Amino acid sequence: MKRFIFAALLVIFLLPVSAFALVNAEVYGGYSFAGEISEIDAESVQGFGYGFRAHFYNEFIIFGYGIGGFAQYSPLEGELKISGDMEPVDFNKTTYGLDGFLTLNVPLLPIHPYMRGGVSIYEKTDVIVDKNSEENSEMFKSYYGGFGLSLGVLPLPVLSVQIFAEYLYEYSALEDDAKFTGHKVHLGALVRLEKRRRMV
Repeated sequence: MKRFIFAALLVIFLLPVSAFALVNAEVYGGYSFAGEISEIDAESVQGFGYGFRAHFYNEFIIFGYGIGGFAQYSPLEGELKISGDMEPVDFNKTTYGLDGFLTLNVPLLPIHPYMRGGVSIYEKTDVIVDKNSEENSEMFKSYYGGFGLSLGVLPLPVLSVQIFAEYLYEYSALEDDAKFTGHKVHLGALVRLEKRRRMV
């Protein structure tokens, strides 16, 4: 039974479709809100961030999927409890990793809902308190997941441009059993290079 399910999924993913894309690239910016760092009592860790993603992309039936990578930088600020007092803390994150998404392409509609998830390959964090900096590097200990909507604004025979908005939940494991959890929203633009082919 498992072999049958695997074979069926393989056939679906490899079915020829009316159009497929070779690659897409995304740029985005956003805001992280409601972030917290456990163990060191850091609260209200918020701030802007930006990044870049690129994927290999394909379509089957009315779904599209992309698998690729991302790079992002998030300079965050918050408050850290020290001896009962709250002190400002800077929490700067630089992350590189793998990203994937699954989108619903409804015929004749320019709006496409999608789900997205990612995992870090390498993440560096700089925690700065009262001008004292501590650097932390981790591998495969950060992930995110969420959903969004994209809107096609420039459909051309070999090129399409979309704008998108998304929400992501974020988790990072830090040193000394500390954990960062946060929520963020992104706005961005996507450019997709396409090659069309006939159905067989």
